[in-house]
Amino acid sequence: MSRIIVAPHCDDEIIGCFIEIKKGIDRVIFVEWNEERKSEAEKVAEVCKFEPIFDYWFEKYVKEEDILFVPCMLDAHLDHKAVNERAKKLKVRKLIAYTVDKNIPCIELNGRLREEKRWVLGLYRSQQKYDEINELYIRYEGYLEIVRSVVE
Repeated sequence: MSRIIVAPHCDDEIIGCFIEIKKGIDRVIFVEWNEERKSEAEKVAEVCKFEPIFDYWFEKYVKEEDILFVPCMLDAHLDHKAVNERAKKLKVRKLIAYTVDKNIPCIELNGRLREEKRWVLGLYRSQQKYDEINELYIRYEGYLEIVRSVVE
């Protein structure tokens, strides 16, 4: 069994799943990237001790016994919605939505955990132009298990 995060963009994994990364994630599959952000994501992976995979076709890395973290369908970005829709078609042990837009129940990070998340998110130097909104990214995380009904 692997614990896998699917991140549409490099930095979504830290914004939405830092707590899970701290618990231990086997790999993060990045769906979209450019060379600058790929280089940043590789540094983050080294610091956070997960295997980074850069491939649009994330489905081929997922097995039935895996726990899969994907963006929430309620997130505003269309790439997040697309990854969520694709993931819901997979047979996995557990499918969990994380939010970047803070639109599902979230917990507030405090103290050392918040400062660690701030530091790791800072490794994405190309994204520092978004500093004014990064505080929300640093302070909150939310997870929601996706319950799928099977119609036969």
